Amino acid sequence: MRKDKLLNMFTHPLFQLFSFSALIFPGQIFDLPYLLVLRWTIGDPAFFTISGILGLLLTFLSILTYRKILQLIALLIMWLSLIAFVWQLTPTIKLAILENPVSLLTCFQFLLISLLIVYRKYYGRTA
Repeated sequence: MRKDKLLNMFTHPLFQLFSFSALIFPGQIFDLPYLLVLRWTIGDPAFFTISGILGLLLTFLSILTYRKILQLIALLIMWLSLIAFVWQLTPTIKLAILENPVSLLTCFQFLLISLLIVYRKYYGRTA
């Protein structure tokens, strides 16, 4: 029973929102949470900005409608946003991400939460 409560906590859409928004990426002057990166790039809409905001909105919608499939779709869109964001970075910043332990830790956290969400969806379907 305790395992189910922990799984429910770590796979909750709010936890997904927090872990996505709190991803830390090195900037020119200081490290930035991904939510601020999205906020500052709204004026120049790139694919990663649009998909990141769409992922956040779909996750909020999954909370309001209690639809787990929306949470999974939002998770996929969030990953597309992250891939597109990292793809457009310069090689120097990509290397800085790999050298920054906080960036690696937050990326690993989001990866772990994503895997737990997918596991829960699959496990819930087969149980």
